[in-house]
Amino acid sequence: MSKPKKQKPSNKYGKYSGLGMQLMVLLFLSVWIGQKLDSKWGNGQQYYTVGILLFALITFFYKLFLELEKDRHDQS
Repeated sequence: MSKPKKQKPSNKYGKYSGLGMQLMVLLFLSVWIGQKLDSKWGNGQQYYTVGILLFALITFFYKLFLELEKDRHDQS
């Protein structure tokens, strides 16, 4: 007779521990790409840098929100 598999308790600290580093890398790359685009096609303003940075932040926090909602529904 087979034994039922025990589910390991999820380690939430481990799951979300890399988020700070991911956010820092994302922000660095966004600013770097934005500055490259501004220097190539900009008119003295940093529209590309600000636009890409805002897009990256909104996308990051939206993804985080979806992950947290999924975890919350999995616990119930």
